[in-house]
Amino acid sequence: MKKLLYILIFFSLLEINALDFETVLKNVNNTFEIKNSVLEITKLEKELIEIKNPDDLIINLTPSIKLINPEDSTFIDDAEITGTISTNISTGLTKLEKEKVLFANNNLRLSKMKLEEIKFTTYIKVFELYKKLWLLQAEEKVIRLELEAALEYEELLTNSFESGTSTLFNLYSSVERKENTEISLNQNILEQRVSMYELMFTIGQNMKPEQLENINIKVTELPDSKTLYNWLLENSNLIKIEKIKLSELIETTNRLDDFDVDMSIRPFYSSPGNAYSASANYNFTSKELTPTLSFNISNNSDTWSTGISMNLSVGSNKSDNLESDSLEVEYDIAQAKLNLLIETLNLNLKKTYQKYIQNRELLYQAEGNYKNAKLGNDLVKTKIELGQLSKYELLESNANLLRSQWKVESARVNYQLSWLSVLESSSWYSKTVIEYELND
Repeated sequence: MKKLLYILIFFSLLEINALDFETVLKNVNNTFEIKNSVLEITKLEKELIEIKNPDDLIINLTPSIKLINPEDSTFIDDAEITGTISTNISTGLTKLEKEKVLFANNNLRLSKMKLEEIKFTTYIKVFELYKKLWLLQAEEKVIRLELEAALEYEELLTNSFESGTSTLFNLYSSVERKENTEISLNQNILEQRVSMYELMFTIGQNMKPEQLENINIKVTELPDSKTLYNWLLENSNLIKIEKIKLSELIETTNRLDDFDVDMSIRPFYSSPGNAYSASANYNFTSKELTPTLSFNISNNSDTWSTGISMNLSVGSNKSDNLESDSLEVEYDIAQAKLNLLIETLNLNLKKTYQKYIQNRELLYQAEGNYKNAKLGNDLVKTKIELGQLSKYELLESNANLLRSQWKVESARVNYQLSWLSVLESSSWYSKTVIEYELND
């Protein structure tokens, strides 16, 4: 046990630099969550371009050749070459394609909003990891002082036992206290290394263990819970997603309820003799123009002809009506999910807000305890000067004071994290500028 302790102490005393929080923040965009969200936005942007341009320009050419062999000849006398060339030209988006574009725009807009939410969530995660590691580093100093006090106490009881003024039980208790403190120190140093690896992994960096700065967030006053709830209803991305789903169901239902009418118009022209014919078919439903040119067509007439034809088909809308009925049920389900989501988010907001108030009170309590510990420590120092107390009692008092100060910092971290949780659960972070300050 002692050998392990000395090894850990050796590594912990190596020369290390201070890792400032600003450096950590600069690497937040390296986290997997943010990188993945950015790639998702890029993917949706490309998909939107694809949806807006659904058709490629395709030219169809159908040539043919006919070899003519007269009855009184064994050789080919003539050849006729005919052919048709046509293409499909998109003149706009169909109702279904417009719906897809609308939905794709919705997805892209929501993904961009989610990116901002992910950035804030990641900020909380990184800040929590940073402060967790800082607290471990700060606690190491506390434990070392507690270990010094425990060693002094063990020596004091050893001398007392040898002089017959203390029992063996008390001596064993002092040894056990020292060993438990050594175990706490070992555990603390190991947790520091694990926390450092976790922090570096999160921000995508590979830095050596460093001493962290004591960064604290400037906690600003929050509005009342009712104001936060109203803001949540209008700005929560989760609620926006569900509302957009409802609007998309309405959009699809309206499209399905439209009359199933397909109409096309086709002007044409045929030249006299063995020449050509041309036509242009336009479909109002598919928004496609199909020009066609045929050449060297056999035509026994010596006159040209032109005209226009129209095709109109009307469907019964049976399948669309059935699908529309199904979507109405789906709409009711989505509305129920939205109502449940709002209640769930409201409950979560109440929990985080109460936790914020509780942690604020715990911080006040810890600060009060520290003041009492400071008064007690001052009294011990005075008695030390008067020769009324031992070195152990001074070490014990100093350790208690340092532990009390550490508890204040731990309570402050919990208070700041609960404040960030309220911002997250209410979506109030979009209205808040987060500032932090460096403390000694």
